[in-house]
Amino acid sequence: ISRFLVSHTQVVCHAVRANVNFERPRLAVRVDFAGNRDLTNTSSKIVPALEKVFPAIGQRLFEIAPCTPLPCGPEPLRITEYYDQDQPPLLRLITGFAEGADTLTNDGLDKAAASTKDLSENLKTEHAGVLPFPLDQYCESSDADHRATLDTLVAKSVWVLTLDGVYEDPKLHTPITTKRRSKGYRAQSEFLMR
Repeated sequence: ISRFLVSHTQVVCHAVRANVNFERPRLAVRVDFAGNRDLTNTSSKIVPALEKVFPAIGQRLFEIAPCTPLPCGPEPLRITEYYDQDQPPLLRLITGFAEGADTLTNDGLDKAAASTKDLSENLKTEHAGVLPFPLDQYCESSDADHRATLDTLVAKSVWVLTLDGVYEDPKLHTPITTKRRSKGYRAQSEFLMR
């Protein structure tokens, strides 16, 4: 943290150390994911990739985090002084809860956390979601088979952000209804991919 003191034409920079009593945040990594709904030719590739990705992210967090028991080298990284020493790192997965790849990704995080000893003991994981429409409208937009999964994803999420999109029955093939649905989904994707 730096602050600048300006005196006439002279600029002096003073480094200000963080106060020892400063409440430090938990080290957290946010992984946003927006995938394809149709997994006809790709589901066999996604699951093995997810089985590698989440443990790799977790391993890197262990190396950076100040309170994990894994060694990070001869000296701790300087960045660790800015994070809470008493909380394990957090891996937060944010998806749109859609059928297909989003569901596989949420399942992949759960499986990785349960099956990888270091992940389950030293890393906290969270699920969160971004919906383009209010939940009841989003349920209407989902296939009946996916609604139970959607309920489960919403229930286990720490938070769900609902955007202000408007979902209207896709059977109404009017330009305005199609545009409204498209804008809602586009806003969701933009939020997840920013």
